[in-house]
Amino acid sequence: MSELIEWSRRNSIALVFGMPEERRPLVISPQADSDAVRRCMDLAYATEQEAKAISARLTSAHEVLRAAGRYGGGLVPFGYKKAPHASGVGWILAPDPETVTVSSRS
Repeated sequence: MSELIEWSRRNSIALVFGMPEERRPLVISPQADSDAVRRCMDLAYATEQEAKAISARLTSAHEVLRAAGRYGGGLVPFGYKKAPHASGVGWILAPDPETVTVSSRS
């Protein structure tokens, strides 16, 4: 964020950030005071921390699903298809009869 702010100052460009919880956007002009820049940096830090927390939750959830033999979603690898889990909850990856012969030829 600091590099973006510095770039905007060098190029005389205002940065405008939408703020859904407020009525007005956050505007960082090339002449912005240190309070506005600090607020922008604080928001960037909070956003980075939230992204790390979301990533950790997703990684943990996928580990739990793999340990239970379940498929967590995403692209299905070639040679497999999504099938219902035996428990009736969630999905597993099962060999795809249409492509299994293609993938085992090599």
